[in-house]
Amino acid sequence: MGLFKSISSLSDDELMVKIASGCQKSFGVLFDRHGGKVLGYAKKILSDHEKAEDVSQEIWIKVVKLAPNYKGEGFFKAWVMTMTRNTCLNIIRKDQRITFKDDVSDVIEQGVTLDSDFEKKLEQSFNIEIIKQALDDLPEMQRLTLTLLITEELSYEEIAKEYDLSVSATKSLIFRARKSLQEKLKPEVA
Repeated sequence: MGLFKSISSLSDDELMVKIASGCQKSFGVLFDRHGGKVLGYAKKILSDHEKAEDVSQEIWIKVVKLAPNYKGEGFFKAWVMTMTRNTCLNIIRKDQRITFKDDVSDVIEQGVTLDSDFEKKLEQSFNIEIIKQALDDLPEMQRLTLTLLITEELSYEEIAKEYDLSVSATKSLIFRARKSLQEKLKPEVA
């Protein structure tokens, strides 16, 4: 029991080092800390319990595989949640892909037109990709703090505590992140 207590008191980054060396108990502790958050976040994005469970399983397999290359800087939660978000967005994009029959001429001959619902879905998937790219282009701390504010709905105080920042520094990071996103997402003037 003494070994378990010492493992359970390790930071997420220290647990990742142990996971990289094959310690299964460290994986269990890390999973107990964040497994529910990963699953809940995936469910929130996908609105599908079964798909969310699949994503959660995939994420934890990735955590083990990526453990040897993980650069521990105290941001494990943000790292795993970003990985979860990206995996969910890939699933959404995959689900929205257009699939054609082997013989497209049948569709053309029948005079099938694209309905407005299809066009909206296509536009939304395009917008998701643009927003994701704009988020990914932000400086790391801006991206991480803004992601926590939006996806986890944490307060400025909770985010500040998570990253060991002052509340004013956190507000400033998020303000700059929002401003950068607005600039990146402005329609280009012709």
